[in-house]
Amino acid sequence: MMVISQLSNDGMLIRYISNPDEDMCLTAVKQNGLSIQHIKKPSLDVCIAAIDNDVKSFKFIDVNHPDYDEICWYLIKTKANYIEYIKDPSDEMILESIKNS
Repeated sequence: MMVISQLSNDGMLIRYISNPDEDMCLTAVKQNGLSIQHIKKPSLDVCIAAIDNDVKSFKFIDVNHPDYDEICWYLIKTKANYIEYIKDPSDEMILESIKNS
């Protein structure tokens, strides 16, 4: 519980935890979305929470992430102006981005 408390004050502390659990990861990215760069295999929920906190965190999500497409669509639907962060967006993504901006 103390670890969660520390992470809620400084999400970047996640870098010092070798195998953080889901709650630790979520707490870290909700405090500082950019802390996702220190999480080896973030879940879909962690990725979404990181983007909600700081859209720049998207840059740290691996294109090989199993949910990458879903994460891209989330970015487009919630923060359409940031489609430039997506490498090679599909035509459908571009159209959706225009519609949502």
